[in-house]
Amino acid sequence: MTLDDITTVTPEFRKYCLDNFGASLPGGIFTPWGLRDMTVEMPGTLGGGNWSGSSFNPYLGYLFVNVSEVGAVGFMKPQPEGSAEAYVRSSKWGGYARFWDDHHYPCQQPPWGDLNAIDLKTGEIAWKVPLGVVDDLEAKGIPKTGIYNLGGSIATAGGLVFIGGTVDHRFRAFDARTGKELWVEKLESNAHATPMTYLGKKTKKQFVVIAVGPGGYFNPDTTAPTVLAAYALFPKGRGPARMRPQAYPRMISAGPGREPQDLPAPAKAIT
Repeated sequence: MTLDDITTVTPEFRKYCLDNFGASLPGGIFTPWGLRDMTVEMPGTLGGGNWSGSSFNPYLGYLFVNVSEVGAVGFMKPQPEGSAEAYVRSSKWGGYARFWDDHHYPCQQPPWGDLNAIDLKTGEIAWKVPLGVVDDLEAKGIPKTGIYNLGGSIATAGGLVFIGGTVDHRFRAFDARTGKELWVEKLESNAHATPMTYLGKKTKKQFVVIAVGPGGYFNPDTTAPTVLAAYALFPKGRGPARMRPQAYPRMISAGPGREPQDLPAPAKAIT
């Protein structure tokens, strides 16, 4: 991470990042924390693959890993003699400060979150695409920034990758072979969870379900509803390998043994 990597998304964001972090660069993954001098570490404790896990398509041999491109900043602060710890992590923004501006937009160039397909036969990245959007920036004509995320993916036999996780309140489906975003739905809140899929005993339809709710490190709004967003999959073409999600959610209460009933007429499906 060098000065050349600092964001140019807007002049204001760049100035904030240079004013606050420019003197701490260069920095990177193996940069040791400074004593009293602020350090930039990339990725930080919320960056990289992190806690979200991964999913796998055995037919393609692809492992799908979502990544948050978020750095950390701070220094090691000496503690008084006799303290349980000789040093603690610190900064003027607190103990766990991030390499981002006052809007929480990361200070390096986008993408700030991405979804990767790793070919396990070769060890190479088969494809890599931005994951997530920043609505305020898209409104200004700045698309495809990606955004940080917490929540894993699932891969289906039909060649899809479903993932929520992003802080833009979206749930998405990607083409497992190419990384093309096929479908996206706006949710009531963030889906910091890993989806699941199952076959309904009564309807004989396949469903994809993800937990949606308030709270968490990236979602301080506690007023949003807590729901399970359930999507019915209907076959298109021949066999289950061509199943596609309908672009209409059915919200159901969280409870064991519940199955979505009387799904509304779906909007346009993926083709």
